[in-house]
Formats: sequence, C-alpha cells, structure tokens
Amino acid sequence: MRALPFPTLAGLLLLAAPLTGQDLGDVLLQRTLDVGDGGRVVVDVADADIRVVSGGANVSVTVYVRARDDAWGREVFERMAFHVEASGTEARIEATDARIDGRDWRRHGGVGVTAVLRVPAGAALDLTSADGDIDVEGAFAEALLVRTSDGDVRVRGVRPTRLELRSSDGDLVVEDATAPELRLHTSDGDVRVEGVAGRLDVETSDGDVDVRIREFHGARLRSGDGDITLWLPSDADADVELRGEDLSIERALTIRGRIGEHRIEGTLGAGGPRLEVATGDGSIELRDAR
Repeated sequence: MRALPFPTLAGLLLLAAPLTGQDLGDVLLQRTLDVGDGGRVVVDVADADIRVVSGGANVSVTVYVRARDDAWGREVFERMAFHVEASGTEARIEATDARIDGRDWRRHGGVGVTAVLRVPAGAALDLTSADGDIDVEGAFAEALLVRTSDGDVRVRGVRPTRLELRSSDGDLVVEDATAPELRLHTSDGDVRVEGVAGRLDVETSDGDVDVRIREFHGARLRSGDGDITLWLPSDADADVELRGEDLSIERALTIRGRIGEHRIEGTLGAGGPRLEVATGDGSIELRDAR
C-alpha cells in the first residue's frame, strides 16, 4: 500500500481474525435488513475496512469506530454519513470520505472504522472500499465482486457463481474457493491462492504470485515484475505455455514439447485446458501439489 503523510482510517485496523467487538472499538451503528437468500448486498464505503461473514436469514450491519479521542471518533463517523437501506431484494450500505487532513491527525490522532456484516449465504455481494481492507468468509453461493483502491483483500471458503477481486494497491489472498471462474487483479501487490477449483485468471503489475490449485480447469497467471510459483495436481492435464527469465519444473510434472531457457510450450499429461504463465522480470516454478 502506498505511503501517506499520515495514517488512513482503515489502515489503523488490520483484518486479523479473530477480532472481538472490543478490539474493533465502539458500536456507533447497528441495523438489520430484510433481504434473504437470492438478494444482493452492495457496500460502498470511502474510507473503512469491510468484514463479511455468511449466516442468518437477514443482513446485519454493525459499524465500529476506534479512536483515542471518543468525541473525535464520533465526529469522523458523522462526517462519513453512513447510509443503510433495503429496497426489495437489495441492501445498500454507503459512506463518504471523512476528509481528515494532517492538522486533524496531529491534533486528535487516528481513527479506525470497520463495517461488519452478516449476510445470508445465498445473497450476491458487491463490495467496494476506496481505502481499506476487505475480508470475506463463508459459503457464499452467488456472485462475489470485491474492489478496493488501496487495501488488501482476503476471501475464504466461498462457492460463488462468479468471483472477482481487484485492488489498485494491495495484496490478494484466496483460500478454499470454488467457482466456474476466479479473476484476481492487483496493480501493485502479491497474490496468494490456496486450495481453489475453477478457471483461474491472476494478474499483478508488480508482485509475486503463489498459487496452489485443488482442481485444474485452466489458468492464466501474469506478473509484470515478480516471481510465480504454481502448485498443480500431479494428474493435471493441460496445454502449457511458460514465459519468464528463469523456468523450473518439478520432475513429477512432465511437459512434452518445445523446451527453451525462457519459454516452454507443450502438453502436460494428455493435454487439456490451457495453462499460461508469464512474468516480465522474474522466475516461474511449477511444483507438484501432492
């Protein structure tokens, strides 16, 4: 994440589980919305962390604020103008930028704001934070779209019809996820994927990529300036193209075709879904995921 002259609101809180309400701060907003399975939950907060877990029949929203100066924390919360509403099958949680300048920071200290949601597993999620981390956990079965301009994203245990994670400046982590297609793009950060099934599309302009695939259905992995390590099932079948400064393939994974120092094209096993791995200035390692 980029360096700022003073800490951001969301940057003062790490999404490290487990965190209790006391860890997150004081509750300044609490609402329950009737949406249910098959609905859609949209969160767009300018300067806060977002945590979402699956469960329950309704959408519960709790906003925590942590500050050294309680009155200042409440003022920041009020500046953000949280708006929470449900209309039909859609719930919306929105907040604006609190606009804290360096003078406010020096006078009052930092403020951490976290929106915590419990959402039915059958609801679709569309989550956006302009400057905060986003954490999602649970067996969500509908579309899952996550975007942050300056923050990390972590997703665990999801089973969506569509998964898309984007960060302009942050790391992406996906653990135990199954989807027809998983798209993970960050402009400046590392990507770590463990235990996924589905077609995978990963891209980072400047960062390392570490991917462990549970069921291979095709993959495209790219880094402009970083190393890529891919762990594949030993029985995977793929049409392979690798491009990088240094290529390394574990002996258990046999590729037949054109083998060069910086480029490999061929078939793994009997051939099958396309596997494309490329880095502009880094190494590529293929490893057996046994």
